[in-house]
Amino acid sequence: MQRVYPMEELSPTISLVIDHYGYSEDFFKLRSLWKTLSSDPRIKLNLNHHNSYIEALCRCKAFNQAVSVFLDDFLRKKIKPSLRTLLSIITPLRAANKKLLETNLLEFVEKTWPDVHNEFYKHDFAENKPKK
Repeated sequence: MQRVYPMEELSPTISLVIDHYGYSEDFFKLRSLWKTLSSDPRIKLNLNHHNSYIEALCRCKAFNQAVSVFLDDFLRKKIKPSLRTLLSIITPLRAANKKLLETNLLEFVEKTWPDVHNEFYKHDFAENKPKK
């Protein structure tokens, strides 16, 4: 007998499994899971799922794919990123010294979602302000 669970109950579990594959750096299982989840019309992936997926891709060192998900999926699905979304991708890009990807991504965000870009820069400035 197969149980049916409301999406609200499955949502945290989806993020947990995505995070698990990211922390274990299992890129192939991560991609397979995402393909399955995103192709099932009964599953409504939300911003938190996308943030988790982007973070997991970065943990797997799949930076180009993370940027691609951000650029393609967010536009196609009309998802507006949050400050957490930008931090989820910019922080690992900086840590990996992926300057070109970071610059291109931030330029895209500035043109597409200027309010999110401004929020990120305020946060970034506050975090990186020189200590007295």
